[in-house]
Amino acid sequence: MLKLNNNQQNYTKSETACANIISNYVGVYVFIILAVFPLFVTRKYFNILEDKFYLFWVSTAVVTALSIITALVFYIKERSKGRHSTPKHKSKEFRSEEDRSGKAGLGLSVKELVGKLRLEDIFFVGFMLVSIISTVFSKWQYEAFWGNMGRYQGLFLWIWYAASYVLISRFFRFKKVYIDIFLIAGALLAAFAVTDYFQLDIFGWQAAIADAKVRTDFSSTIGNVNSLTAVLGMYLGVSALMFVSEKKHGKTIFYYFITALMFMALAAAQSDNAVLGIALLFGLLPFFAWKTKGGLLRYFMLLAVFVASLCLLGSLTSLHGAVIHEAAFGVLLVLANKAKSLLGILLLVLIFICILIDAMILFEARRGNKTIVSCMQETLSRNFRIAWGILCLAFFILLAMMFYDANHGGHPEFFAPLSNIFIFDDNWGTFRGYNWKMLLGYMGDFSLFNKLFGAGPESYGIYTKVYDYYSTIDFMKQTIDSPHNEFLQYLFCTGILGVITYYGGLLIACVKMLFSKFSGISSAFAFAVLMYTAQSLINISVPVATPLAIVLLAIGVNVAHKGERLSQKADKTEEFAKA
Repeated sequence: MLKLNNNQQNYTKSETACANIISNYVGVYVFIILAVFPLFVTRKYFNILEDKFYLFWVSTAVVTALSIITALVFYIKERSKGRHSTPKHKSKEFRSEEDRSGKAGLGLSVKELVGKLRLEDIFFVGFMLVSIISTVFSKWQYEAFWGNMGRYQGLFLWIWYAASYVLISRFFRFKKVYIDIFLIAGALLAAFAVTDYFQLDIFGWQAAIADAKVRTDFSSTIGNVNSLTAVLGMYLGVSALMFVSEKKHGKTIFYYFITALMFMALAAAQSDNAVLGIALLFGLLPFFAWKTKGGLLRYFMLLAVFVASLCLLGSLTSLHGAVIHEAAFGVLLVLANKAKSLLGILLLVLIFICILIDAMILFEARRGNKTIVSCMQETLSRNFRIAWGILCLAFFILLAMMFYDANHGGHPEFFAPLSNIFIFDDNWGTFRGYNWKMLLGYMGDFSLFNKLFGAGPESYGIYTKVYDYYSTIDFMKQTIDSPHNEFLQYLFCTGILGVITYYGGLLIACVKMLFSKFSGISSAFAFAVLMYTAQSLINISVPVATPLAIVLLAIGVNVAHKGERLSQKADKTEEFAKA
């Protein structure tokens, strides 16, 4: 076994003390983002974007500055003690070994830092480099840096996203109580969204909006309903996965209640974006939940509470009055209000399935003289997940064929009732079709460099105002500062390389979270990020929602790699025991 010399032991103690202090800073910072950030507002809906923007970057800047100062204090302290100098009596071999380590103290060596980069980190570093190059060579460098011509998603904010990711993924000490804090804040946010749907306006925020036609476009403490569904989707991903994986009975009830509230709030938000997130949840969850009999039961319990939430919302809408019923829109809300009988039948079927699975588990426990808990933890055949995968693939193929037939086939009358979904034209998705065609037209005229690196962060709004201001006003009756599609937004602003590095990093990080030693917890964060990403295909990247996604991603990475380190430690211990 390798023995540390006194100097190396001192470095380890010093670095540990420094890391402990930074961890405390980061713990407070994560609490602020999870508990305060979603609810923070100063002037109702009139300044909500700026409120979230400033709270995030200022709090991140403070914790970053404190962490750097702390590291420097420890570094200077070590240097002043002369612990980095090599005594003359030490051999040349020892001195050369110390020199080769290149260690400046407290793990600040560039060589060591590069060596510690994980695969997803390399992709994210690549994205930051692409963003910097894109900003430097942009026609509008000032606007690309600050993002002031869009939604503040310029290089400036991405620098703080990167700082937040590094601090949390490296120094955060995760405890499950952070999940509970996060979900309690989400419950308040969701309850506010439901009361806004019923026009209770308990804080008078909607009444303060002069134009009555756009009042329902704003809700809860998030504001725009599209951004609201993006945030609620992240809460749903965490609560649903925690319900599936939690073993404590009391906590299970808590997560189930939060999940039901999130389903209801997503429908009440009246944005079709929610359908993408919920579809991804129920589509991917079987690959995670159907590993055990208990997971299978809880999956159908989630389906049941989803349908029950829609039934309850529809019933309450009918009781409250016809005004809301007629004004309501959104696929989920239409189902809740106009398909009550069908939903009721479906709910009864799902309840019957849950009772049947539960009865089978109880019967097996009694017959085999086992505990119910042990029976629920018994593994299911992989064939269930394989069959589900085949069904999902067939569904996507069928959906692609339907889209093709609706737009290029000979049966447009068949899709007429659902033309707003299947027929892609300029009006599709509230003018998203027109918006996306305009963006692709700009990119068609880009040079090879701009195709690779983009036009600069948050620069799309500049192009629409400079080149198509009057056409967007004539056709859409408004100006445009975002393509309402994050994938296209990053493609335009940071180019092909930006899309590859950003989404490549997300994919690698989520895969690691889903397959980590602590997958029961880290998968919750993976699903939150994946649900946000699914909705982002028709949504905007804004400081109201994106900071939460970045923080949840960093927490998930932190938990996943903690499990990876424990697994490696266990493997080494086992190898040592065998030796």
